[in-house]
Amino acid sequence: MMRGFILKDLYNMTSNFKQLLVVILSLLVMMGTFENMSAFSGMFIILLLGTLVVSSFSFDDMAKWDRYAIALPVTRKQIVLSKYVVALIGLLTGTIVYFIANIISLVIHGNLELGEMFLGSGIIVCVVVVMLSVMLPLVFKFGAEKSRIIMMLVMVIPWLVTMIVMNMGIPVPSEAILSVIGYSLPVAVIILLIGSYLISVKIYEKKDLN
Repeated sequence: MMRGFILKDLYNMTSNFKQLLVVILSLLVMMGTFENMSAFSGMFIILLLGTLVVSSFSFDDMAKWDRYAIALPVTRKQIVLSKYVVALIGLLTGTIVYFIANIISLVIHGNLELGEMFLGSGIIVCVVVVMLSVMLPLVFKFGAEKSRIIMMLVMVIPWLVTMIVMNMGIPVPSEAILSVIGYSLPVAVIILLIGSYLISVKIYEKKDLN
């Protein structure tokens, strides 16, 4: 049953496939044409596909899907879990597209730095997972439309903070510190994602859907 929920969301998200494909192709062209646009375009591809799950909530709200879903032989935990699985599928898809496009771009420009590519994509993935961990409980609590402004802030604030920190001229941490951060960041992000799921479950279990 949960598999059907996942397929339903994936199908809904691909209903705007043509528009999504145009955006992704435009970003891929930018990556292949302008070397300095590779990081930005790759980041946007992962962010776009990783957070695409939010659009499935809008479809559910319009169709009053939740009222029907809770009448099926499935628990509310499984309904919440299906959304997180769909989010991770989108994130994985975006990462794969980024890898393929980035390798092509780097080969074209004759500067293949696999280490930097893996590091950069890893950081982007972690940032997007943090965003999803904050956004999904908000959407379960307030719905897609009511939480739209808050979600925009969640997406914009990390980039603003990054730009401010970079312009402040703060010295780069030592290799030892970067190594510790590199190993601990994925663990911290996974813990955050699990915590986000548990919060969403509590919110959804208390939600009146009648």
